[in-house]
Amino acid sequence: NPITEVDKLISALSDDALAFDDLVVFMSYSNFRLYNQALVKANFFQNYISSTDITGMMEATHPNTNVKIVPTIGLNGSNQVVIGPREYMVVGFDLLSDHEKLVIWYSKDFDELRLRANYNYGVTIATFGSTAYFATNNLA
Repeated sequence: NPITEVDKLISALSDDALAFDDLVVFMSYSNFRLYNQALVKANFFQNYISSTDITGMMEATHPNTNVKIVPTIGLNGSNQVVIGPREYMVVGFDLLSDHEKLVIWYSKDFDELRLRANYNYGVTIATFGSTAYFATNNLA
């Protein structure tokens, strides 16, 4: 049951982490669909699914918590689910080694300045001591 799995992740967090008001669970789109189906079957869909419009931000609120459930493309094809404070998740770019892939030029055709940038990026989680601010189901 996806609802039970998210409950297990919430239970794995320390009390200090539960005090954050921006806790978020990231999962793949397929797992998010399963999660939404579980909410509907448990009759939680009316108050907890905020928007599942494919053109908008898909997000749900876990029942009786302030935890947001958000699908992400980065976890597609994986069963990994991650929970933690949104402000402790960091996106990094590898622009130092890829500087030759950054090109800026002036286009006379359109009378505009154009930029093309090819770079690597990734997401990591900031950790602080032994406090369990994050949890994962360890399924890749």
